[in-house]
Amino acid sequence: MRSHLEAVYRQTGKLPARLAEIPPMPEQLAYLWAWFCELEQARSGNGFGPNPLSYTEIKAWSDLSGRDVEPWEVEVLKRFDAVRIRVANEK
Repeated sequence: MRSHLEAVYRQTGKLPARLAEIPPMPEQLAYLWAWFCELEQARSGNGFGPNPLSYTEIKAWSDLSGRDVEPWEVEVLKRFDAVRIRVANEK
């Protein structure tokens, strides 16, 4: 959502009201958001929308990327994913 609103802002020069309402990403979570964006690029779909990221996919990504992911970080990634799926389903 943020990236879409930021694109609108860049193209029109007008700050969308919803963008102004979105709080900034806490600095401590920025790396997890970057990880989520990497996982998002490899997401599968089912013809009706995106599939949720599985623990197996997260584990494979972790192994292939050489990232040592803690269990609490996996849970944050899954929460990001739940919001992503919810937003996709609202469209």
